[in-house]
Amino acid sequence: MNRKPYIRKIPTTWWLQNGSYRAYMLREFSSPFIAIYTGVLLVGVIRLYQGPEAYDAWLTALQSPLSIGFSVIALALALCHSLSWLKLLPQVMPIQFGETKVPQAVLVGIHYAVFITVLIIAIVVIKP
Repeated sequence: MNRKPYIRKIPTTWWLQNGSYRAYMLREFSSPFIAIYTGVLLVGVIRLYQGPEAYDAWLTALQSPLSIGFSVIALALALCHSLSWLKLLPQVMPIQFGETKVPQAVLVGIHYAVFITVLIIAIVVIKP
């Protein structure tokens, strides 16, 4: 007996049908951009180690319109990635004191407060 296996037809737009799926795909889509930008920053550290001329050349390369555009896109995707992660945090990391669980709203609120504080500190430190 030769049976044919059942293969379910899944449309390529399956992820557009549910908000959770769209958020998941956006997080997944952001990952390569964040990885590439991490590589760009790593190259900057290497250029800094190589000396002032190499570092200045790297900084000059970052001032191109293509680089600035990529940086803006990577920043937007990194913020989206971070905020969606903060939203998922209570399911990933439930905190419990004895028999009492910390409410999800408190946990998310604390993490948002830390996120905003770090963001403000970064803006103050980077400000020219």
